[in-house]
Amino acid sequence: MKKHLIGFSAIVLAGSLGIATVASASEGDGTGPGAGRGRRGDAPALTDEQKCEHQDQIVERANNMLARMQEREAKVEEFRATAEAAGETNLVERLDTVLERMAGRQDKVETRIAEFQSWAGEHCTVTTDV
Repeated sequence: MKKHLIGFSAIVLAGSLGIATVASASEGDGTGPGAGRGRRGDAPALTDEQKCEHQDQIVERANNMLARMQEREAKVEEFRATAEAAGETNLVERLDTVLERMAGRQDKVETRIAEFQSWAGEHCTVTTDV
């Protein structure tokens, strides 16, 4: 029993040290080695110059994302047709909800692409080196 208690205590201690290490990696002011990473809005925003410089890549990535979303939508529609043919009304209703959400997200992406292209047309200048 004592062996298990000591082993458990060692695991808890090691876990606590690991959590403390991760927590201290970002120094709290957003400048630590862990700062600026992740997908929850903590990534640094691009400057206007960076947006103009990389506008082709930004639009390409957004269009690729939109294409993947449309592929997923097609798969869900196929699955919905199969469920409808099998008479699974509850599943069909849930898939209809999923399709509505997917359509809303696609609309948002299309709107953002259009807004970005409009912004880039107004703010980015085309320079030609001769």
